[in-house]
Amino acid sequence: MTGKERVLKAISHSEADRVPIDLGSSIATSINVKAYIALLELLGYKDERIEFSNVLSRLAKVDKKIIRRFSIDTCGIFPKLIFIEDFLQQNDGSSVIDEWGIKWFMPKNSGHYYDMIYHPLENCSIEYFSQYKWVNGTNPDRFTDMELQIKEALLEQNALVLGATIGNGIFQTGNWLEGYYDFLCDVASRSSKAEMIMEKILEIKIAYWETVLNKWGPKLDIVFELDDLGMQSGLLISPETYKTMIKPRQKLLFEFIKKKSPHIKIMFHSDGSIKPLIPHLIETGIDILNPVQISAFDMNPADLKKEFGNDITFWGGGIDTQYTLPKGTPDQIEYEIRKNLEILAPGGGFVFAPVHNIQEEVPPENIIKMFETVLKYGKY
Repeated sequence: MTGKERVLKAISHSEADRVPIDLGSSIATSINVKAYIALLELLGYKDERIEFSNVLSRLAKVDKKIIRRFSIDTCGIFPKLIFIEDFLQQNDGSSVIDEWGIKWFMPKNSGHYYDMIYHPLENCSIEYFSQYKWVNGTNPDRFTDMELQIKEALLEQNALVLGATIGNGIFQTGNWLEGYYDFLCDVASRSSKAEMIMEKILEIKIAYWETVLNKWGPKLDIVFELDDLGMQSGLLISPETYKTMIKPRQKLLFEFIKKKSPHIKIMFHSDGSIKPLIPHLIETGIDILNPVQISAFDMNPADLKKEFGNDITFWGGGIDTQYTLPKGTPDQIEYEIRKNLEILAPGGGFVFAPVHNIQEEVPPENIIKMFETVLKYGKY
């Protein structure tokens, strides 16, 4: 059975020969570049050329050697990030300005990835929107090597995942543009400013997806969209605010994608404690939920499987990345993975991945132990 067959069978809520495995197919199921280099060195792959799937998050693009070594069933395809000011090295770190006008900075000594330090729509009036240079969703620069990526990925016979979108989600990009405080206040008050920002983001995303799906839709199996709606202890916004302000726009976007490419499955990413919103997300048309943050409040995997396992695929939730993967013993890693496999795997509807990206402090021995455990115990 090929990786693509295995993944598609799981998404159809059927059992294949084993649980499919993902590493590196998206910007939320990948690995920090330092952890990746340490893994390569332990495996004997030295002086390898490392590419980034997302340079701002310091995520490594997973090489075919690792895909084959750990029987990974996915291949990620990534559009290019576009910057209007290139990376500027300073004494205290490095900064860059992206195509949205957002400025990012990573400290030289203590930085793990780039953080936002400037929001281009912060404290601005609605009148400024006509002067602000909105992103062009059809910019050909972001697609320059897509054809080559897809051609090489098809050789692996794995599920092809377009592992990033333009910007972030409809809601989250608003936070990035205006700043969290201002935008969350605007959303909570149902302001026309928040409405206009999200409408413009939706318009840009539809242009982006129309370009992607017109050119490569038939070759893709899964596409990635996101909107961080939760935190460790609960939701970022109320269910009512989500239903009135965000859900209708997500639904329009996901319906557009499905209409353009009916075969494509939508993977939706949101961190945190989001259980109250899962029924609404299902109604928007998503097929897959990621990262399944089982360590967050009210995200018990057994409850999630029982309540929603017939309606969506859980992509992630295989092992906690806050404690177990970076700090756990081999026995603790094996125990947690076996437990989560027993809960989430039966009947299909589960693709193994850690809860979000593997961070730089994770020992390479723990990463190897994780994959060995899944391959050993992940049979139906």
